[in-house]
Amino acid sequence: MKKNSESLTRLYPVLPKFEIVFYVVAWIFFYFWAVLQVFYISNDITVPALRRGDLEVKRNLFQPSRSLKDTLDFEWTSWNYLLWETIICAFSLHFVFMRFCEWFWPLHRFFCSAIFSILFCFYFFGWLCVVLLLAQTFIVFFVAFLTRNTVCTWVTSIVVLLLLTYKQTIDFLQIQIPDDYLLVMYICTCTMCNLRYIAFSLELCWQKSNSKNCDKNSTVVSSLDGSIGHVAKNLILYQFYFPLLVGGPIINYNDFCKQIYEKPIAKWDRSFVMSFVTGILRYGACHVLIDVLLYYFYVTSIHSDAALLKKVPIHALCGLALCYVQFFCLKYMVLYGLPASVARAENLSVPGASHCVSAKHRFTDMWKYFDKGLHNWLLRYIYFPLGGYSKHDSFIKSTVNSAIPFVFVYIWHGMHTSHLYWAAVNWLGVYVEKIAMDVYRSERVKMFEAKYLSETNSRRLRAVFSSLPFSLLIVSNLYFLGGTEVGNIYMRRTYTENIASTLLIHVVLYFGVQTSMEISSYQMSKTKQA
Repeated sequence: MKKNSESLTRLYPVLPKFEIVFYVVAWIFFYFWAVLQVFYISNDITVPALRRGDLEVKRNLFQPSRSLKDTLDFEWTSWNYLLWETIICAFSLHFVFMRFCEWFWPLHRFFCSAIFSILFCFYFFGWLCVVLLLAQTFIVFFVAFLTRNTVCTWVTSIVVLLLLTYKQTIDFLQIQIPDDYLLVMYICTCTMCNLRYIAFSLELCWQKSNSKNCDKNSTVVSSLDGSIGHVAKNLILYQFYFPLLVGGPIINYNDFCKQIYEKPIAKWDRSFVMSFVTGILRYGACHVLIDVLLYYFYVTSIHSDAALLKKVPIHALCGLALCYVQFFCLKYMVLYGLPASVARAENLSVPGASHCVSAKHRFTDMWKYFDKGLHNWLLRYIYFPLGGYSKHDSFIKSTVNSAIPFVFVYIWHGMHTSHLYWAAVNWLGVYVEKIAMDVYRSERVKMFEAKYLSETNSRRLRAVFSSLPFSLLIVSNLYFLGGTEVGNIYMRRTYTENIASTLLIHVVLYFGVQTSMEISSYQMSKTKQA
């Protein structure tokens, strides 16, 4: 009876314990063995990497002597460069300012945060860049307010988004913001603002036209109803909430609106203080960990040398792929997790840090758990309004509905060739997984499994079939992270260089799939028990 009840709460059938232990141990062993090769390669390439300027002499926290650090990842280097002035000082000042506002102007505290954000932008970017930020926001807003038409709103939003990628616009911004690190921060601010003003404008159109997509919550309805000044004020509150201003994570407008108007001011009792401090310390420790690892693993620097990637042993190449993807995951744990933790001071719950990518083997899970805010945004503002997915839809309709969110992601990320490959492979992966799930749940397949396969053999067979998409998931991310040339090298060496190596890679990935399945089942069973 206990075994049957356990099976009902699990996502995948139960395998014998010794088999699961074997898979988990084998996956961890091969994973860290491959990563160890990256450490050895990093020691071997210090001289050429130093000559190229990929490494810098920095002081290591754990060594009295000076050490070499990989500083080629511009996003992380920008974060570190601006850490004291724009992260620690600005976030701390905003924290104190908001506690002051909660005491004297509790009903207007989020408007005070918006004023703080605008002053922050004036100080770091200059008034022309602030005007540009406000202009793109209110152009789309006025179109939505006057037309109440989602098509007009989307066309305007895409045009504004494309104008920001023009060379003339970038040249103008480089003149206004000569500091490259500040320029990156401003571009990140603009990209997050794109998502927020599109979300707000679509919610406005739905409410005005009484669309089935609109949120019927009275708080959301009242925030979008009334004079243009009243509605514009709520747009400003959403667009310029400081902790989420620059790098996100994104939160849907309806969720944000409900929380700022319905949730009370946070009570700083002992449990809340402990939770808040623990969150800050957790991501602070993660930041230190990344910085320390960059002294020993020159992942970004190695990926800038295509000739090296072509000749390293295949097991070392696999280690490089795993390290690069894991570094990206750790980086966004900090970039998203820290602002989300700071937002908790205002009693806001926003999509936080990404999950560990090494425990996800499905395209769908990667999109669902890596950037949870973007995933929720794409579902609410693109996928569901298009009709979502149904096995009763025509082939063309289901294909178009699933592809358009990835088309938008491709445009939003800047329309580079490498992003096209990344988006296309990820769309195909998500789409095929949806179809495969429908096939697996069909009556014919269930009858076939009941007659010819046990539950455990069914899981093993699914893991075999999942090992190929797992490898494609990793390689597609390398197109996004390293560019077209790097992605092509991985694609060629993984699938066409040597058939024995390809088979061995997928055997190891089979262990990873089984481990991922077990983790997913464990998490689901714990959730259902709770």
